[in-house]
Parts: sequence; C-alpha cells; structure tokens
Amino acid sequence: MKPGKASVSAQSLPENLFHYTSFHSFLGILQSGTLQASAIQYLNDSQELSHAIDLARNCIQYHLPTPRNEVERRVREHLEVNLNAQRDLHIFQFSFSEAGDLLSQWRSYCPHSVGVCFSLDNRSLFDLPNFRIAQCIYDQSSQFALTDPIIRSEIQHLTDFFSRALGTGVDPRSLETDWLDQLRAIAPLIKDSSFAEEREWRLVSHLISSSDPRFSFHPSPSFLVPHVNLRIPDQDGRLPVKQVIVGPNPHAQLAMKSVSLALSRYAQRGWSVTNSKIPYRSF
Repeated sequence: MKPGKASVSAQSLPENLFHYTSFHSFLGILQSGTLQASAIQYLNDSQELSHAIDLARNCIQYHLPTPRNEVERRVREHLEVNLNAQRDLHIFQFSFSEAGDLLSQWRSYCPHSVGVCFSLDNRSLFDLPNFRIAQCIYDQSSQFALTDPIIRSEIQHLTDFFSRALGTGVDPRSLETDWLDQLRAIAPLIKDSSFAEEREWRLVSHLISSSDPRFSFHPSPSFLVPHVNLRIPDQDGRLPVKQVIVGPNPHAQLAMKSVSLALSRYAQRGWSVTNSKIPYRSF
C-alpha cells in the first residue's frame, strides 16, 4: 500500500495513533465527543500545503524548463494559475502521531509542555463524512513518485488540447480538473522531511464549503482559525478512548488521577492512563 492512499483499514493502522493537546482541549473533546479539524493553511507549520504546491511546480519546471513555443507557454500558464488557486481552498485536517510520549510533540502542541496525548479506537476514525485517514509522506522520492505522474499526464493532456485549440477561441477553463482532484488528495499529506520524527497520520477532508453547517472558527493569538467539528461515533454518549498519556507534569499523580476520573465520566470502558516517562522541566 502506498503512503497517503485511501485504501487504509482499521486493522492496517498502527495500534495507537496519538493526538497531543492541552488539558482544556482534551476536556472539551471528552465532553462534546467531537474533534476540531483545522484549515490546513492555519497550522503551526506555515508551509503546509505550500510544500506540495511547490513540489508540483518543480515537476512543471522539470518537464517545461523554458517554453519553446506558444503551446508550451499556454500549458505552463494554465498549470500555474490552477496551482496558485489551490492555496486558498478549504481543506481541513486533524493530526495524530504514531509516537506516544515524544518530547518534541509535548513542546509543540501542549502549553509549557503540559497536557495529554490520547488515542481512540481505530474504528472510530472511519466513516466520518467527507474525511479519510491517511499517512503523511516525508520521503522526497516518494513525494516525487506520487506527484510527477499527475503533472506529466496533465502536461500531455494540455499539450494536446492547446495544439488543437489555439486560434479557435475555446476557453481552457472548460477543461476537466481531475488532475487537481488527484493533487488535492495527496497535498495535505506531503511534509518536509525535517518533521519525519512526528510519524504523523491525518484525518483529511475533501473540499468543504464555508456554507457547510460544520464550518466554524476558533481564536488563535494571531488570527481566527477556520475549523469543522467531527462528531466521533460513540456508545451511550461516551467517547471510544483507548489510551491516555499524561505529559511531563509538576503534579504527575494528581494529573493522572484527574484524567482517570474524567474518563470514568465521559469515555467508554477499556481505557488506560499512564504518566509520561520524560522528567518534568520548567520550559
């Protein structure tokens, strides 16, 4: 199975996929039974989505380094215009990591490194409307192997089209955009290799309109972040939590006890709670 493909089953996922978050957000998830999937452009890594678009642009440059005639000029222009339009599309994601109790994750996603990481029953990550679970791709050769055939095929398609259409007044905006659908399927999963330690999986959406009733916002220190709420399938109103790791904490035992009490109230039976093995430091 290639990374990022949709043919993932609950059985083929890692045993646990962990989401790192603050106590405040964790309690909100437990009480509401929902996850907030954020618009990908507003994530911590400002290069999200841009990384995939730049990769596609590099593929275009590789196959059409300098347009030699009007057909090649029109092909390249058409590809560039469509790629630039992808930066502002509403694609949402919710992140998990194969790695539990990872210091870099505590530092990145938990205030002052204090919080929890938790995993859910894998079966609950499927059948969410307009979302799929997929593995991020860090290896550059794998990224190129997925992206280049899409661009190469579209270059050939456009070359054939403009060779016939030049001077006829045919509007290229009427062309099918299957290649963009294919690119959007892998773009949210392409990440810089410097993030490989995270071993990230994502719940990734198809395009979602701002008129969708799930479309909402939450504040960040710098701007309002668009998000959609994902209702997790539950049993008797209880969330299917499998495991919780309480992060480095100056009050480790109290923190673990409080999390256990909350899980008893809001989660299905069968969960476990442990403390991080990383010593607490004041960051």
